[in-house]
Amino acid sequence: MVRLLLLLLGLCTVTPRLFAQAPAPPSSGGAPKAEVLLFFVRVDAADALQLSAFMRTPGYTIFKETGPLVSKTGPVIYALFPAGPSPASATASADVIKSASRYLAQRGANRLELAPVIDFGASAQALPAARSPQAAASTPASAPAAEASSESIGQGDWQFSGERGLLLLFVKPGKDALFTSVLDTLRTALAQSPDARRREQARGWRVMKVTGNGPSGTVLYLSLLDPVVHGVNYAPSSVFAEALDGEALARAYADYSEALSSFNLIDLQQVLP
Repeated sequence: MVRLLLLLLGLCTVTPRLFAQAPAPPSSGGAPKAEVLLFFVRVDAADALQLSAFMRTPGYTIFKETGPLVSKTGPVIYALFPAGPSPASATASADVIKSASRYLAQRGANRLELAPVIDFGASAQALPAARSPQAAASTPASAPAAEASSESIGQGDWQFSGERGLLLLFVKPGKDALFTSVLDTLRTALAQSPDARRREQARGWRVMKVTGNGPSGTVLYLSLLDPVVHGVNYAPSSVFAEALDGEALARAYADYSEALSSFNLIDLQQVLP
């Protein structure tokens, strides 16, 4: 199953599957801005899949779930990303999914159609320069209200060990605008961090919105982390804790907690045929 990390919100649950059914296509009928195909493969079929023509699917780069959280009982997750700048048509994607049908677990496969929301790396170029480490060190200590919020939201350690990562955040119905403001706070915090590793993290972090609703009407925001910065925590709460204090930190925690329903992490390594 998808490796689920109970590392952050005590108020949030981790979603055991991405969608009860495949997301609906865009209402416009046009091609999505981007896509990713997720395949949930049976453990007993993974070796056969590796030897099949599926691994030579033209037009896609294939990644496999990796890392210490991979389940021994499966399913094994494969992610296919378009090799070019444009996604395949819905028909072409359906043909790719059909070609792997004999290897799939009950969960099957999902085509996630993506619309860009924010590119932290591109956005950072328009923001003021990062504070110096000396200035950061002189920042006043957090107020008690912020500390209380920090305890209630928890602190996760969302690290990735592969080449590429997917961070799936399920947002509560009607909380899109609030979550967008949380992303803007995160963007600013990353760009202005005195830590060079945080700014490196931002350069490879893009957030996209998935077409169609997730479980219970949630809206899925997918973060594509490419490349992954190893040894750095991707939990937004950890970024807030470093960059904010007092009322600003308390507000960031409160908004994040109010908007987020659940989350999944998928750690990926490229597969060579």
